[in-house]
Amino acid sequence: MDSIFGIDSWTFLAKDGFGSDSDNAAALGVTGGTISGTFNISASLYSMYEQFALVLKGGNGADNPEYIAYNITSSMGSYESPFFKTNKGKVTQQDISHISLYGYGMPTPSEVPVPAAGLLLIGGLGGLVAARRRKAKKA
Repeated sequence: MDSIFGIDSWTFLAKDGFGSDSDNAAALGVTGGTISGTFNISASLYSMYEQFALVLKGGNGADNPEYIAYNITSSMGSYESPFFKTNKGKVTQQDISHISLYGYGMPTPSEVPVPAAGLLLIGGLGGLVAARRRKAKKA
């Protein structure tokens, strides 16, 4: 895959070919058709990456059957074909061949805070060691 949004290390996650040529389509959760519809990325998949690209490929009937990518900022949304064909002066919206989903970057895990009890334990043990040393010096 070429660079999208300045990133060239995307991971392919899912593809929905509207009944054919699909791969992990359930994770993408497309409802609708080749002109418009919705997507709903599975929660488990959405939590695994920092950034997503939804890529639409134009069907064979479009004047320029190319790809268009959207930066996804939510796990669900809608899509509509951005592909058009002109025939005898009439412009018609063309089908989407398939929708692919790519992810980038693993989220940084949040730091696990050291419980206050752990700090108290370390302080208490340090106090016991100091008291023992003081007692040993007196004897």
